Amino acid sequence: MTWTTTSKIILNGGKIMSSSDIAPEMQARITELAAEHGKAAASWAFDGNTDRATYERARKGIDDGDPEVMDSFRVPDLGGEYADDFTDRSLADELGIDLPDLADDSESALAAWDSMTAISEAYLFAVSAAYWAEIERQINVQLAPCECYGYPVASGCTPDC
Repeated sequence: MTWTTTSKIILNGGKIMSSSDIAPEMQARITELAAEHGKAAASWAFDGNTDRATYERARKGIDDGDPEVMDSFRVPDLGGEYADDFTDRSLADELGIDLPDLADDSESALAAWDSMTAISEAYLFAVSAAYWAEIERQINVQLAPCECYGYPVASGCTPDC
């Protein structure tokens, strides 16, 4: 698999691309985009009214892999469930990849969509990693020990203590 300067997929003898076939510069673009999307999505997980107990439950649930807690977070995907959600097509558009129409059932079109699977998987891996890293960062910030004028504060940190 190679990429042209316009980032169009060129199939290498009809071979379906795997994630290890993604060119390093394309992988970098995927990772950058996924990091941006993962961090943005994580910013919606908690708000300014979230109490310390919620952060503590979230940390424990994530550490334990508790399905109830894990499922309460909406990790970005390519499902297009909501109007502004990313899909395989919008990911390709964002990356400058020209994919054939879904109605095109030619062998080359089907192979191009099969190759897009590797790109989508690379994005999903990177966006999930970025999302959970940002969730962890937010939890750690909120649960960090607080001090006010050198004395511990049990009720949480505030800018003006």
